[in-house]
Amino acid sequence: MMSKVSKLMIAAGAALLGLASASQAAFVPWTQPSGTVPGLFSYSNGGSSDGLFGNPIIVGSSFTFFPTNFKAQTVAGAAGHLDSRLSFQIDVAPGAIDLLSVSVTELGDYTISNGGNVQALASLFLTNLEQPISLPGNPQTGSDSFLRSVAAPTTESGQWTLNVVKTLPNGWKSVRFDLDNVLDASVPGAGSSAFIEKKIGGVTITINVPEPTSIGAALLGMGALVIRRRK
Repeated sequence: MMSKVSKLMIAAGAALLGLASASQAAFVPWTQPSGTVPGLFSYSNGGSSDGLFGNPIIVGSSFTFFPTNFKAQTVAGAAGHLDSRLSFQIDVAPGAIDLLSVSVTELGDYTISNGGNVQALASLFLTNLEQPISLPGNPQTGSDSFLRSVAAPTTESGQWTLNVVKTLPNGWKSVRFDLDNVLDASVPGAGSSAFIEKKIGGVTITINVPEPTSIGAALLGMGALVIRRRK
């Protein structure tokens, strides 16, 4: 059984590898890299490294991805590694208050035969584009990881899930979203194999909007001003 320190060291190393590799990969825009969710936000510059995330299905304020070939596997005993970066920009719609929170959920499966290790890592960066990056709390970050080790001669298959949720400070209206993903698979030697794949990725954007009572009060106030002007 690996110690918590060992797991953290593996996760940190994978994150650094992911940042370096993703920065060198080609950025592939979505088929529709920009759009609007009426009354909530607009998004722009959407895409991912090597296009591995694919194009999102956008329902309400949620982006859902069904990647293909987002997997790491051992080949002839050599360790497998894959990473990608998902990026886009969010701008809060006029009339809304600010961006309240961002939630990331990812799911996949794995198989380890005759001993080996698999790992998945998600690192989230949210940058306020209206503030200097030197200010404390900019960017906001979060991460989650999955690590499974199996000793020979055991074979195991299962599913994994990553979740990252960030509640943002007040006043964030223009935000860059960056999500780095890393998948790793390794085995102790010949005769063993390991495989890990991401099947689904979801991002939910929550926008802080005025309460209906506030909107009603504002409309009443505007109505009163109109009546007074007419008089």
